[in-house]
Amino acid sequence: MTDDAPQGDPPAFRSNDGLGPLPEPPTFYRYQFQAHYGPVWRSSAENWNGCPPLASEGLYSAEQMRAYAAQQVAAERERCAKVCEEVETQAWALWKTTADPTEQGRSIGAQHCADAIRA
Repeated sequence: MTDDAPQGDPPAFRSNDGLGPLPEPPTFYRYQFQAHYGPVWRSSAENWNGCPPLASEGLYSAEQMRAYAAQQVAAERERCAKVCEEVETQAWALWKTTADPTEQGRSIGAQHCADAIRA
């Protein structure tokens, strides 16, 4: 066995990992009822065929989801810009000790990258 052999299963990520909470409250709800042929979803919570709903589910408007998406995109851009700033900081610190023009250029380029992401 080598040191670079995989250790256990890779971490599982869901599509919403790293996202903020959904907007509250949902704009609309739908309600589940049981019919003889299977579950039925309706927009009214009133008894259906004499039975109350078994479950409810919140639904969001397109406007709410567009606002949520814009908020999450802005947050991801900021996270990316911070990565560029960290590269800038590291390159600048290295340039201060070595005076290597390559590191100075890397530092400036990383800051340009962060600025472009935020633009």
